[in-house]
Amino acid sequence: MENLGKLEKVNDIRKVWPDEARNFTCWLAKEENLAILSDEIGLTLELIERESPVGSFNVDIFAKVQDTEQKVIIENQLEQSDHDHLGKVLTYASNKDAEILIWIVKRARQEHQRAIEWLNQHTDDKISVFMIEIELWKIEDSKLAPRFNIVVQPDAWDKIQRSTDPATGSQLFCMEFWNEFQDYASTDSVFSLYYTRLRKPSKQNAQDIPFGNPDLWTFAKFDTRKNTITCGIYIPYSKKHYEQIKNSQQIIDKYFPTEKEDIIKDEKEGRQSTYITISKDNCDVSSHDSKQRGEYFKWICDNAVKWKKVIDEIIK
Repeated sequence: MENLGKLEKVNDIRKVWPDEARNFTCWLAKEENLAILSDEIGLTLELIERESPVGSFNVDIFAKVQDTEQKVIIENQLEQSDHDHLGKVLTYASNKDAEILIWIVKRARQEHQRAIEWLNQHTDDKISVFMIEIELWKIEDSKLAPRFNIVVQPDAWDKIQRSTDPATGSQLFCMEFWNEFQDYASTDSVFSLYYTRLRKPSKQNAQDIPFGNPDLWTFAKFDTRKNTITCGIYIPYSKKHYEQIKNSQQIIDKYFPTEKEDIIKDEKEGRQSTYITISKDNCDVSSHDSKQRGEYFKWICDNAVKWKKVIDEIIK
């Protein structure tokens, strides 16, 4: 039997981040580290500004949810939670008109956990509040690895169901679809080799499928109007990666030999993000038939694996 290492939690996080503002906030604001937090909460965050002014104060990180106008504030506290920082979270959120509030602490006190739970229960579906503990872990003498441990998060299903917004019907359908997809994907042994962690079910008709690279990831999408499902690569930041993939047609053809004429490379002038996708037509996406949905989920999983193989060959 293989000799396994022991996973150990490192309690003194100040050894890595001695100063909250100069060290931890600067670290978190980097694209690749914000992507770790994004994967944990199931929302893709894009930095707007670090130490963003709010009157005579500054919010640690001001961000937004990718491809939306949802504003995000992140307040960092490398100690146990206190009343002062809870007040800052609410002050910054109200002044920045934020819809996503994230409070990162070393240790969450029980009374503050209850306060965040109360906020999630008594605000509408537009407001989501997360309380997250930052942890460091290692295996024997390995490098330290950060982990965001969600202590309190909004119950998305409950928020949607309590909303009076007529759009919630479509949101519930999307969450149901992606929740079923994730159940299916977890049983697909090949897919699970390439994608070990999925984001929380989306309230939109598109779902990111990340694999640890902050510059690009695969995604799936359905369209009930056009009766199509789509799977492809989404590249929000790196023009270099897009050019690498676009110019590697032989590798794409290797994995998509019968669909090579249907691959769409979407590059619109003036837009940062780019897509490379394949779609399947004549899909009755609105159907709740489990066998039919299973076929759609298999198609998504199979093509997500192909796209990951394409990426692995091209981007070293």
